[in-house]
Amino acid sequence: MSAGIAAVARPGRAVVVGAGIAGLATGHSLRKLGYEVRLLERETQLRAEGAGLTLWPNALRALSALGLEEAVSRYARVLEDAVTMTPDGSVLSRLPMDKLRRRFGPLVSVYRPELLGTLRDSYAAPVEFSSEVDAAGSRLSVQGEPIEADLIVGADGINSVVRRLLAPEIVSRPAGYGAWRGVAATGSATPSVASETIGPGKRFGLVPLTGERTYWFAVLGLDGGGADLVRAFEGWHEPIPDVLAAPAIGERSYLPLADLPALPRWHRGNVVLVGDAAHAMTPNLGQGAAQALEDVASLARHLEHEPPAQALAAYVDQRKRRAELIVARSRAFGRLAQASGAVGVRLRTALLRRTPQAIVWRQLASVMEGSISAPAADRAP
Repeated sequence: MSAGIAAVARPGRAVVVGAGIAGLATGHSLRKLGYEVRLLERETQLRAEGAGLTLWPNALRALSALGLEEAVSRYARVLEDAVTMTPDGSVLSRLPMDKLRRRFGPLVSVYRPELLGTLRDSYAAPVEFSSEVDAAGSRLSVQGEPIEADLIVGADGINSVVRRLLAPEIVSRPAGYGAWRGVAATGSATPSVASETIGPGKRFGLVPLTGERTYWFAVLGLDGGGADLVRAFEGWHEPIPDVLAAPAIGERSYLPLADLPALPRWHRGNVVLVGDAAHAMTPNLGQGAAQALEDVASLARHLEHEPPAQALAAYVDQRKRRAELIVARSRAFGRLAQASGAVGVRLRTALLRRTPQAIVWRQLASVMEGSISAPAADRAP
């Protein structure tokens, strides 16, 4: 710990609630700053739902700021191409991947359990599993014992208990659809391209992972939890049928999707929120993990250089508006992508095919810029 950190932050005791991506990264960063950290998790082990995910360049930049990029990179697969398609295999749009890599860095995929395992190793301290945290009035308790700390970080997801201290009136809002997710051992049939195929009222995504594995997701209406996926996507282009038929790694899961409306506040006193507890979003833009990691990197940077009360306020000022704009954009894109009527489908197809690449790039770049200062090389045109 540097003299500057000790003089400014005066680290003490911190409690982090939630041991997902945001919580483990927060615990790691606070320990680096010199805090004595308790990391509480209500589950009996690390959560692995979601199966796989993509990490965009802004997520990798945040991991680098936290000193975690190298640890994660050994499990990551660089994605060379990403397309949106129709069920017959026609390409509707393609991401400008070369330009993305030159300007901001690569887009990568990771297997969620491997990412969580890496973050836990980097945290390098015990996680207190089976820890039920409760909120009553203005206090938190765990297993009936009051939580006392200089800093309390709520990283406990969309149904956050910690958030009840700050915004008890806020509840999640359903997106109107849900998603099946899984990972398949696809061997030599593993696709080389990340894709999302959009049909009337449903979508299917394929993301290649390391180790000849494929992360897939199937987005359906709210009655999709009981769907026969083979039948639901019968006749869709290859390799969708082959991926659904391939041996599963772990269990498939179905989740009705939801997000959060804007909160009135993200912190009060010594309590602050990060990740889904503050701004849970639908997965349509693939930014959930990235925005959580940006939160953690921003919070750590402010705690390093400013007194805690000032640091928490500065973190919220830096992050709140940006994250909530991305929540809104992801929700809007989900409504477009789930269009099921003939008119809506035609309009969506025309929009995706005819949107100029310059507009696609501006929208993408506005997300990638992030609120974590990028190295000069990343900012070069």
